[in-house]
Amino acid sequence: MRPVKKSSQMAEKKHKKKKPEERERDEIFRLFIKEFQEAPEELWSHYPHVADKLDKYINPKKPSRDRERPFYHYLTEREQEFRLSSLRSIMEKFQRDGQISKDEAIKALEDAAALQDHAETFKDSLLALAQQTLGLSLDAGEKQPIFLSKGKPEHHSYVLVRGVTLSLTWDRKLIKITFNPEEFVQRQKALSLVGCGYDKQPDVARKHDAYLGSSFNE
Repeated sequence: MRPVKKSSQMAEKKHKKKKPEERERDEIFRLFIKEFQEAPEELWSHYPHVADKLDKYINPKKPSRDRERPFYHYLTEREQEFRLSSLRSIMEKFQRDGQISKDEAIKALEDAAALQDHAETFKDSLLALAQQTLGLSLDAGEKQPIFLSKGKPEHHSYVLVRGVTLSLTWDRKLIKITFNPEEFVQRQKALSLVGCGYDKQPDVARKHDAYLGSSFNE
């Protein structure tokens, strides 16, 4: 135990020897890393090169996430649990009551876009939700955008299912839903062709649907 105590005392003494501005710089750096670990997406969106360096500093053996996937495909474990709980709660309410508010519908779609594959089991219900609450029409004969928030720039998009695309801001706020009837018809034909549109095993249908839509997501 003595060597540990001695080492601790040496580190404390070394810290005291630092100039005030050096100690302040170290404290800022420590807080910066803490914030990055808790909410990485904000730094990835504005300063990807800085975020990449911090990521390498924290996880030196991990490949650069900047080259692996965009920041908006990344959630911390805490964020994933929170969003999944939020989505599940809204969808349970929709199934139970048959209706939800517009704000709840938007939140559910935002959660699904953030969760990506983890929201796969909710896609059919999310389509029904968007139809009933947000005015999405799957019978429209031409491309149909539904604007939910004007004036905000689109940063990235997420294909809920082939033919239904969600447009989001950098901080994952839903601003538009676009329905493409041609792509949606192709999806329906493909699902019908493999017998998934009426498959008694929903997991099978979802896997085929995920395959059809996966290549369209950024």
